[in-house]
Amino acid sequence: MEVTRFAFFLNRRISEGLLLGKPFADTRVRRRLSLKGLHYDPRNRVVVQGVETSLLTAESKNNLVRQVNSTLSGNVLESFDLVEGLPREKSTYRHSAVASAGEKLLDLRSKEVYAAALTGTAVIFGSKAEVIEETLSHFSGRFEKFGAEDA
Repeated sequence: MEVTRFAFFLNRRISEGLLLGKPFADTRVRRRLSLKGLHYDPRNRVVVQGVETSLLTAESKNNLVRQVNSTLSGNVLESFDLVEGLPREKSTYRHSAVASAGEKLLDLRSKEVYAAALTGTAVIFGSKAEVIEETLSHFSGRFEKFGAEDA
C-alpha cells in the first residue's frame, strides 16, 4: 500500500508527463504460468526499471476490476504452490500493475487495491512514465528483479 500511495500522490504533483508507449513496449514478458490445471498467460506484462509490471488499460470500472483480478491471479500462481490441497508460499514474488485510468475509476482505498497489496502487487495509478519510473526506482528494494531467479 505504501508504494500505491507514493505513486498516487506523486502523480498528483506532476502535472504533465509522457503516456505509456514505446519505452515500455519493447520489453514484453512472454511466459505461461501454470498450477495444477490453472493456466495464465500474462500478455500485458512488461519490464520497467527491472520490475515486472502489468499494464492495465481498461477505460471502465468493470473492465479495470477484471484486469486487476487477472493480474492478481497471475501473481498468486507465481507465488504459491498447492501442497495436499493447501496453498504454500514458494516465493515472495512482488510486482506492480499500472492502471492508466485507475485514478478516476478506483479509489485509493478500494477493495481491489487492498487485494492487490495482499497478493504482493502494487497498483500504480496514472500513465505518466515519470511517475512509474520514479515509484519503481524509489521502492526497487521491495520488488524481485526480473531475471533474478535465473542468475
